[in-house]
Amino acid sequence: MAVGLTQAGWTPTGRVTGASFVALAFENAARGETTVRVITRRGIGLAMDVPGEESAEPVGLVADAGGDVDGDGREELFLWRSDPLHERRCHAAVRIDAQGFVTPVAADLGPYGPDACIEELRDLDGDAAPEALVVWRFPDLSRGSIPGVLVPLSLDAAGWRARRAGLDAFFAAERERRDRAISDARAARDLGRAYVLAVEVAAIERVRGAPMRAQVVAFDEALSGLVLTEPDARALAEARDHIAGGW
Repeated sequence: MAVGLTQAGWTPTGRVTGASFVALAFENAARGETTVRVITRRGIGLAMDVPGEESAEPVGLVADAGGDVDGDGREELFLWRSDPLHERRCHAAVRIDAQGFVTPVAADLGPYGPDACIEELRDLDGDAAPEALVVWRFPDLSRGSIPGVLVPLSLDAAGWRARRAGLDAFFAAERERRDRAISDARAARDLGRAYVLAVEVAAIERVRGAPMRAQVVAFDEALSGLVLTEPDARALAEARDHIAGGW
């Protein structure tokens, strides 16, 4: 198959070899096409051709992640699809068992907004298994720009699930980065930037499972001491009420 595609003008862009499958990715730049094939002992277990009926955006393979990530005896393969509208790649996973059956890995991203997708795969806890990262955006609380924070997901037999346990270092790093940026914004008297960061630190506390009081306190502390006009004060009070009311 690979030889035939190459002879037809396709260029290989990725290859992942597992115990029970070989996955190949190719592109034909002249024709603006990409393709992914997953070959198992049953034949072609998965075929993605772009452009196609579902999408016209490029697809490919994640070469540096995979294997039996969750230890259930099935191998995971990670793929990506380009999303130029939002300037990102969205990732998905499939499972391949010893018999050659390919099944998609479930990911309920609805709670994180209609445009949410897995934007990154990263090992957050040093166990060599990737976590998925979804950006949770809050357009209802936008002020010039839309606040957004990373939500980690871990893989288990049922699919991707939100994860908090064992990720204290990740959440601390996310919070510390925002806290430094808040200091800079306050020094520059950049209320718009400080506000977006205040929403984000409150959201980080929400994602890590902190009680509502901690979320509101994080928002208040980020903005404390700033000189506000009456319209700004009203707008920030409305945002605070929105957070305190359960987002």
